[in-house]
Amino acid sequence: SRAQPKVADYPFTTLDPNLGVVKHKDCSLVFADLPGLIEGAHEGAGLGHKFLKHVSRNRMLLHLVDASQDADRIKRNVEIVNTEISSHDPELGQRPQMLLFTKADLLSEADRTMKMRALEGRGLNGYFVSSHSGEGVNSLLDTLAGLSARWQQPEAPLL
Repeated sequence: SRAQPKVADYPFTTLDPNLGVVKHKDCSLVFADLPGLIEGAHEGAGLGHKFLKHVSRNRMLLHLVDASQDADRIKRNVEIVNTEISSHDPELGQRPQMLLFTKADLLSEADRTMKMRALEGRGLNGYFVSSHSGEGVNSLLDTLAGLSARWQQPEAPLL
């Protein structure tokens, strides 16, 4: 997208939620870049309440995780975010989700398999993407565009 978020050496990508529009084929997709949540966000820790209210405006949640982290840390971070979202609003915890492993260009096939296995049984579809090489981005956008088209149809299942 052409979003212009303020960036710096923060523990998370941004300090404020940002919207960006991605045009892909014949579809426009609106993304909300929400900073990472810390443990206790639903109780007001960090900027949690500010960010959690923005989550409710999204039809689907895409978790971006740094694929260069070890599998246990990725698993723990996903659990923290999901716990905070569900604790804030149980309905939000039921929204469709995808896990996006970023920095995919840095991983071997064996590493990718190990990361996916660590999250088996969580009901998350996983995609490996790289902003550096563009790997996986078009495939992801194809999937999201297809989901968006289904959301336009009444009573269509999301996933």
